[in-house]
Formats: sequence, structure tokens, C-alpha cells
Amino acid sequence: MYIPPDETRTIPFVMGLIPQLPVVSDVPLLRATTCLVVGKYASWLSKHPPYLSPLLPYLAQSLSIPKCATPAAVAIREICERCDTLGDTVLQLYDGIVVARAQHNNGGGGGEEFILDLKNELEVLEGVCKSVSGRVMIDPTIIQHLAQPMIDNLRAMSAPDANPSPKNISSEVCRLTTLVQHLRLPRPSQAQQQQQQAIGGTRLLNRSDFILSLMHETWPMLDILSQKYPRDFNCGEKLCRLHMWIGPVHTITSAVDQSNDNQLLDINIISVSVFGERNYIRVWKRRYTCQVAVWYDVESCIDCL
Repeated sequence: MYIPPDETRTIPFVMGLIPQLPVVSDVPLLRATTCLVVGKYASWLSKHPPYLSPLLPYLAQSLSIPKCATPAAVAIREICERCDTLGDTVLQLYDGIVVARAQHNNGGGGGEEFILDLKNELEVLEGVCKSVSGRVMIDPTIIQHLAQPMIDNLRAMSAPDANPSPKNISSEVCRLTTLVQHLRLPRPSQAQQQQQQAIGGTRLLNRSDFILSLMHETWPMLDILSQKYPRDFNCGEKLCRLHMWIGPVHTITSAVDQSNDNQLLDINIISVSVFGERNYIRVWKRRYTCQVAVWYDVESCIDCL
């Protein structure tokens, strides 16, 4: 049902009441329903920020309740998509998820009850990326803030003596793909770049710079991990999905002054080299607005190259 932004009778009462509801573990469906309500009225909340602050801790707490985790994660994503007044709050929320996961994986205290599955974590990460995208060009440290835990995990898993499971590798690649897919850096205009240079500032970051820097740092580790389980279909599929989102090709090549065809050739050669031990590989080609997923026989793919 449509609720106008200037509705001041029912919705304010409901949004003020939700954070006051007790944490009742034996009726989680009530809490799940309230999480859904918060998400669906994110547009209204974007016009009334004072009601939003008490709701975020309520949603964060709901992530730890099994039957409420999915509605809470979706609600957080919907709020991040529509509310531009969250500031560092969502970054801190995701930091809590990262810390809890690390404690859980290491068997330390405070993380034993961590039950947020990957799907819900990616919902939250998607929302965080969309929320901070407008600030990244001005504050590039946000990228490092989000990417560093993923890079550290990839580095640990790619160590010679490490023996990560295919599931853990796939999960980390999914997080990296979500970051690349949803952290949308605005393209700085020539006037903005000239203004930045005039005041002696650093060059404004764009999406090409972001992707090239991230892939330059993570690709050697991804290459090692792909060779640990060369016949695992799920790992291969996740890696190829990441390849799809490092495009479009013409955007990347504009930053490195190469032709589109050469860069496309490089990406295909990388795909063949990584999955050369498998009978089939998935090569994602992305040209402008077209995305085509095709199954290639390895020998046929090499012939095409």
C-alpha cells in the first residue's frame, strides 16, 4: 500500500513502537514481520531520519535470530538503497558481521552463536556498498575498509600450508564479487578533476581505477586458489561470475590505454589458463550493455583466441 512521505499519523506511531518491542525468542515471526515492515517503508524513513536511528540496532540484533535474519538483512539493504543519511552507521554494522564471522571461524569467544549465512551477509554488504558509493570518490579509504578483510582472507587461504574448503573459497569470492558489482563509483567530470588538481589534491578515484587496483592485488591469490580445486564446479562458477563484473571491458581499457579487443583477449586467456584442467569453462563476455554466458569447450576456446 502506498504511503505518502507526509503521512504523520499511523507510520510514525508504528516506527516509534517497533524498537520498544521486547526480544521474545519464542515468537520470532513477530520480529520478522516488523523487519519486513521497516524495509518496505524505507522510502518514508528516508524522509524522516529521526525514526531511523533506533531501528538500525533493532535490525542488527535481528540478524542473530535464525527466523529473523533474512527479513532483517533484506530490510537493511532496502534502507541503504533509499536513505542517504546513514553515514558510517552501516559500515559499523557490517564491521560487526566481519568481526563475528572471524571469531566464529577462529573458535574464539563472542562468535560461537554467529549464524548469519552467506546469502544474508551478501544482502547487507550489497546495501552497504550502495549506501557509501556516493562518498567513495571523496573518501577512497572506504574501499580499503571494505576490501581489506576480503584480501586478508584470500591471502590466508592462498598460503602454501593452507587447506581451505571449496565452500570457504567460494564464499570469499562471492563477497569480492558483491563489492565489485555494487560499489558504483561516480565518474568524475573533467571539471572536477581539474578543480582537484588546482587545489593540489590527489586524482579523483573512478571505477576503472578501483577495479584495476583490486584485481591487481587479488588476482595472484585467486589464481592460486583456483588451482587448489581445479575440478570444483562451484568455485569455477564463482570466479567466472567475478570476471563478468570486472567489465564492461571498454571501461577498464580506457584506464590502461589498451584496445577493447586486446583486453577481451587477455580476460579470455586468463579464464582458459585458470580452468585449463577442466573439460569445460564458463567465459563471460561483457560488451557495453550485453552480458552473454556461454559454455565453451577448452580446445574450441583456444582456437577462437
